[in-house]
Amino acid sequence: AVVSTQSGHYGRGEVVAVAHYQGAHLALSLFDCQCPRLIYSGAMCLSPFASLSWLGFNSDGLPMVYDSEGIVRAVLPHRGYLSVPIAALHEKSNGSYWITAITNKYIRCILCKGLSYPCVFPRPLLSLLPLGPVLCDIGTERTQLEQGRIITYVNSYQLRRGAPQERDLKQSESKKKKVPTATLR
Repeated sequence: AVVSTQSGHYGRGEVVAVAHYQGAHLALSLFDCQCPRLIYSGAMCLSPFASLSWLGFNSDGLPMVYDSEGIVRAVLPHRGYLSVPIAALHEKSNGSYWITAITNKYIRCILCKGLSYPCVFPRPLLSLLPLGPVLCDIGTERTQLEQGRIITYVNSYQLRRGAPQERDLKQSESKKKKVPTATLR
């Protein structure tokens, strides 16, 4: 039984993320849409006793998972599909968040007080919450540096992904322009 599907840019093309049951556990599968093939399939990391609340891609194309305990995780393909918690969205006033988008610095979401889904009237307010894993010693400079390091580690996927594309683009441009070069003396 399919639980959720979401399409997005991943690497160089369109990808569909599918959450499904594999036996008694929830699994994540990534499918390439351009040349139909399975990219990845494995167990989905969720908090203990939590259920899947949101599945999608961030603005850089990384698969993201949000569970009912309020933990947002990035699935890192350049690290063997390691699941890294990048934010904890806990609301003390018995509410939850409805995620609309995730960028490489912020989570765009709507606070749902006492509900599972946002109300449509009055129009809900969109909140920007910073990415940052929950660490010990909240408020110290060392914790802020460590949070910055983890977010940089997660965002390094974009740098790794962009380098081959730029190189391929330069190679294709140089093949198109076969202009003889002369040296000036």
